[in-house]
Amino acid sequence: MIRLVCLLLFLLPMFALAQDEQEESTHRHHDMAVDDAGIVMNENKDALPRGCDSVSTDHHLEIHAGRKYASDVPGMIFGYSEH
Repeated sequence: MIRLVCLLLFLLPMFALAQDEQEESTHRHHDMAVDDAGIVMNENKDALPRGCDSVSTDHHLEIHAGRKYASDVPGMIFGYSEH
């Protein structure tokens, strides 16, 4: 029994490290950037989509999230200001 506990205490940090690396690599493929201003997913500042010759208009979207946005939906604990 003591050997099993010692083995688990030895291996647990390795499993935790492997999990952290897996989560980090999961987010790497879609270029998620997180800073004090918020989160940006799949930011693309340099390349236009196929069939698009130029940028015609910039749009600013601001969406808030939290518990108060889910209060009108039964069973939900988290929601967004825009749907």
